[in-house]
Order: sequence, then structure tokens, then C-alpha cells
Amino acid sequence: MKMNTIKIGGICLALLFGAVLITNTFAAQSTEGTFKIAAPLPDVPSEIFTLIPVDQGISKEHAQQITERVLGIKGEAADKGNAWHIKNDTKEIIIYKHGAIKYIDEAETFEKMHNVSEMPGEKEASATAQGIFHKLADEGLLQRELIPASLKIEDDEGRIYKNGTIESFLLNRHVNAPLSYNGVPLDGAGAKLRIYLSKNGEVTGLLNFVGKLEPDKKVSVLTPSEAIETLKARGYRNVTVESFEFVYEVPPPSETKSIIPVYIFKGKMFGKDGSVAGFAQVVPAIRNQ
Repeated sequence: MKMNTIKIGGICLALLFGAVLITNTFAAQSTEGTFKIAAPLPDVPSEIFTLIPVDQGISKEHAQQITERVLGIKGEAADKGNAWHIKNDTKEIIIYKHGAIKYIDEAETFEKMHNVSEMPGEKEASATAQGIFHKLADEGLLQRELIPASLKIEDDEGRIYKNGTIESFLLNRHVNAPLSYNGVPLDGAGAKLRIYLSKNGEVTGLLNFVGKLEPDKKVSVLTPSEAIETLKARGYRNVTVESFEFVYEVPPPSETKSIIPVYIFKGKMFGKDGSVAGFAQVVPAIRNQ
């Protein structure tokens, strides 16, 4: 978990947020050493389609209807080029014209302290998320088959340190949908389908970055062994690969470029001086890419 500490009126607040991947892109310190794979090799096809977001061409009227029908929020949509922005008090909804959505009520989601008893239980949170996700599908903004039956529920937590005592509280409870396309996991900044819930189950945030996808071009796939050799060629030595995945890398919703398959390596890198650092590297899985 990530912890941020702030001070309010003499009270020290430590805020813990969902796990954040820290990516090290520097090369290994030595060209000699042991390259160890401590994870199973992923099963991959010899060929696969790249994907592309389906441009929904969302109009101003439709954007306003979406916010009201999905989130119950009314407001006038302002044209910001590739997206519509709708504001209502502290609420701001961004609906990209190709169909992705970003909504966060910052004050309600990240600035208020709640007891666990005030937050929805896991069953209620999951049911609320499923309802929102299926409303998105009704609006044509999400493929229904992408919505998983099993959702992941997490909390953004905080602690108050005062007079030697510790009190815990929740900022929000969020529900994530692990996404995949034809059995291949979706990963990256744009692979988000999530709702944020606050006190009494109020929906204070919605992220639907993936939208609707369709096959684009059929490409030849590098084998896992070839991907390993590519990583070695980048200078990675004295490493232990602890996670080795084959995924689709989805760009942020502001970008509508092709979605390609990649290999993701994660593990530990050992320096000459005995230091140990975590690393994560992405290797494109398309042959001749």
C-alpha cells in the first residue's frame, strides 16, 4: 500500500492508497551474472489480433443522457475537443467522444473520513458495480462480455496519529473489474473499469477507460523465449524474473491508438554492490515490432 502523510490542525494523517507499481527502467549494472526465470512461461498463440477502440461518436445530447441515466447527475456538457465535460457542484464527468468515461468527486472520494460501518458491504458494493457496468453496456459504452462475474473490492484507508494513539478510517471503497479479451488479460493505464463508493453506498467515482473494442490486424507473436532474449539484449543480467505475463497493453483513454499484445516482466535485479531493486519491463509481443 502507498502511504501519504498530511497534517491537519495538529493531527497527523497517514493516507494509504491501493498498491502502486514502481517501474524501474534502468539497465542492470552488470553484463555478467545469472538470469533466472522463477515464474511459469505464459501460454501464447502463434498469431493474435491487435485491438482498436470503437469510436462511439458521442454527441452532446447523448453525453448528458449518459450522465443522468448511469450516474443520476444532470449538467450542461461543454465541448473540450476530444471529450465532453459536465460539471455539477464538486462533480465533474469527462465523457470522451469515443466512449470512455472518467468521473471522480474528489471531495467525497478522497477527503472525508468514514467508519467501516458506514461503508457498503462487499455483496452490496459488488451488486452496485454490476448495475453501473451493465448500464454502461446498455448505453453502448462497454461490451457486456467484458464484465466479469467476479469483482475485486479494495479500500483507500487512512490513520490518525494523535496523543500516541492510532485510529483507522476509510476514505472510500472501490470495486475493480479485472478485464480480459478472448482470454488475454487487459493491462495498462487504459485497462480500468472501476467505481468508487462512499458513505451509505453513494457512487462518487466511475472509470470506464476501455470502452468497446474490436479486432484490428492479425499479427505474428514472439515466443516467450524470444521475449526473454529481447530483455537480455537490453542489458538485464543478475536478475530474477518473478512474474512473466502475456497481456494486451491498453493506452490511456485520451489516446485511441491500436492496442497491442506485450510481455510484462517483473522481478528483482541484483547490483554488483549487493543492492537489490525491483524492476518491471514491457517487451512488445509482435514479431518485428
